[in-house]
Amino acid sequence: MKFILIWGLAMFSTSVLGDGFNQASIRVGADEIIINYPMGFVDACEKSEDYSMMFSSGLPPEVSLAGCYIGKEEFELYPELKPEMEIIHLSIQNIKHFENLATTPAEFAKFSLSIEEQQSSLYQQLPSSVKDIIEKASDTLTEVSNEKVVAEIKGIVPLGILSKSDRNIAFSIIRNLEAKDHEGSTSVTDVVVFNTVLKDEKVLLLYVSTPYENSDDIKKAQELAIYWGENI
Repeated sequence: MKFILIWGLAMFSTSVLGDGFNQASIRVGADEIIINYPMGFVDACEKSEDYSMMFSSGLPPEVSLAGCYIGKEEFELYPELKPEMEIIHLSIQNIKHFENLATTPAEFAKFSLSIEEQQSSLYQQLPSSVKDIIEKASDTLTEVSNEKVVAEIKGIVPLGILSKSDRNIAFSIIRNLEAKDHEGSTSVTDVVVFNTVLKDEKVLLLYVSTPYENSDDIKKAQELAIYWGENI
């Protein structure tokens, strides 16, 4: 299977923390801002239209892709990169409601409160809200890989609010994904952390996905997402 399961809704090493950052320019509404992303990663969407399409494919309509990043070694393996290689994906997404606004800390606090209040209802509504996103992702993976691909989310376990401050709110999930093509099916379980941060009056959604096997993987993914947000 010559595609990666990347959704919006490298084995991780703690050496990622503390190795410094690269800089990139991203567009947020009508503005461009400079952001940091961890050293050792490649600005994949800037370098590859295929990656940009795959990262965008699973995003809900409320957000848009601003940047995506994977490990340098994994990027160089494309297009032979496969899901079972268990790589880490990072992305930055714009929340469309905020992208053309200058958001104050007080306004961000109201948004954070709404995230907390919606956590339980969000997952109750998940099956119907995910259907259209998955169909879109399947179509995009089919286009990129030049073969029919059917994608499906098999299960999601919410882990609740991870971090909250006057400039961030983060929560995480465990997710099981499956994709099928003519060669068979591939199943991947990952930890996904969503860390929404306020930077220079702009609201950015940081997305971190890492392979999941045990609770250590949850901790590593959460630490990376928080560390990245603190240094974005």
